Amino acid sequence: MNRLAAIPSSNGVIKIARKGKTKFQLGEGPDAPQAEVDVVATLNEFREQADAFYEGDDIPKERRREYNAMTDEFVARVFETTDLTHAEALEFISLLVKEEEKLKCFFDGSSPGGPSSPENTEPSS
Repeated sequence: MNRLAAIPSSNGVIKIARKGKTKFQLGEGPDAPQAEVDVVATLNEFREQADAFYEGDDIPKERRREYNAMTDEFVARVFETTDLTHAEALEFISLLVKEEEKLKCFFDGSSPGGPSSPENTEPSS
């Protein structure tokens, strides 16, 4: 039996909650730079740029400075600022990864609330 069939819906429309966009702020105060980003798209863009530095699973020692500069420049562009420390840039990338992790259940269909639509409850043929 479809356990979702008894749930009333407003005019038959399945609503998708807004997710994946997150607002970040660098530092404190009313003038601190902020950026609202699509977490997955922004992290994918960063990874595309970062991939150019990797040889296997590591970044060669001689390319680390260049990689760090790319990271700083990437984050500075996101926040439209030049006042940025490397630690802040790394923290931003780390927070993107954490936010992406929270969204993974939507990519693999294992949403904690169960299937998102009645079709997902029917056995496959």
